[in-house]
Amino acid sequence: MGNVVALVLFLSMVVPGAASAATLLVSPVPSEDVAVSLDNTISQVSYEVPKQQFSVSRGIVSLSWMYESFFASLGAVSTDFGHSLALDSLPLSGESGYMLALGVRGAVWRSGDFALDGHVQLHGLNEELLAGGTRYALRSQEVLAGVTAAWAPPHWRVYSGLEAIPYSHIETAAPGFEEMKRSEFFSLHFGGGVDLGPVFLNADLQVIGTEGLRIGIGHAF
Repeated sequence: MGNVVALVLFLSMVVPGAASAATLLVSPVPSEDVAVSLDNTISQVSYEVPKQQFSVSRGIVSLSWMYESFFASLGAVSTDFGHSLALDSLPLSGESGYMLALGVRGAVWRSGDFALDGHVQLHGLNEELLAGGTRYALRSQEVLAGVTAAWAPPHWRVYSGLEAIPYSHIETAAPGFEEMKRSEFFSLHFGGGVDLGPVFLNADLQVIGTEGLRIGIGHAF
């Protein structure tokens, strides 16, 4: 798994970017089968510009393909800028965009139904920022890395874990946002899932740093 993680970190430098999803788009508990998953994620992330802090809320509907440790996701994004931003003289709003993600996940340690799983996800969002009646591109690249403790008997699982963002780069030419950056880089998450034949359901709650909820339904082949 170490070589795969290194590959994903390298891809973070070369894949066209886009602003932060800041949450894992699939379950952190790896599956043994080829599977597809449709997930709906709602999240809120804190950002900073000089002397100011504000929040961005996003809704992401993503379709993911998973094979052993690997997964890839494509999603549609809707963006809403929080009202805590102090630049009231510059009317601000977000618009729809898209998201791409690549990642790996796998067991670091396992004993019976208990496991310690690790994951790394490179994601990019490509959005538009409407500021003062002018449209600006809002792009960034991020790497999300985490470790999860899971209890996974046959056909169901529960877990909790910690995630961090070791790399984050945001680009926009919107006036006052040139130095935009994330204000928090850690989050906790709790979740679980259940198998219903070839169909599986899962949910994940994020708190601190990133706050949000992901609900997904998938099919294993």
